[in-house]
Amino acid sequence: MSRVRMVPVLVIAIVTLGILFGAWQGYQQYRLIAPLQAELSKIPGVESVTINRSPSDTVVIQLGPVQTLVNHDLQSTYNEIQNDVIGTLGSGESIILKDKSDQTLTLDYESLQPIIFEGLNHGTYTQMIANVEKAAAKEGIQARVTMDYHNIYIQLQQGSHYLYDFHAYRLGQGGAVQ
Repeated sequence: MSRVRMVPVLVIAIVTLGILFGAWQGYQQYRLIAPLQAELSKIPGVESVTINRSPSDTVVIQLGPVQTLVNHDLQSTYNEIQNDVIGTLGSGESIILKDKSDQTLTLDYESLQPIIFEGLNHGTYTQMIANVEKAAAKEGIQARVTMDYHNIYIQLQQGSHYLYDFHAYRLGQGGAVQ
């Protein structure tokens, strides 16, 4: 019986694992991440895209002022982003939208949140939207609130600053999803 030398076997195993790991990383970068970044960058309003694969899939998207686009708002932009991401990565990802807000706009948004959550809790959606837009206008803020079956989308703009947020909710069951 011939004796197997451990050092050459370990070296071959390590080199093989290195090659396989490198090939997997290359596949992810050039077949998954790069095409997804290119596809997301085509969406109107998207300024930059960063995809982090570890520890969990996170897609960070810097948005520009979407309300100035014709027939495009935060809701339609988010839905396009979500469809592209889910189509490529699956449904286990998280999407983070970056905006260009400042401290004043953030504080003003915090003062509008009770109106939003009260409207969601009571199911008075049209009144909530009207109240948010009216309260924002008093502060000199352009506000747009839209909804679909799953989320409420809030767009605020004041001067060159804009803030985007969305909340999941259950239609007809009152309240935001935690």
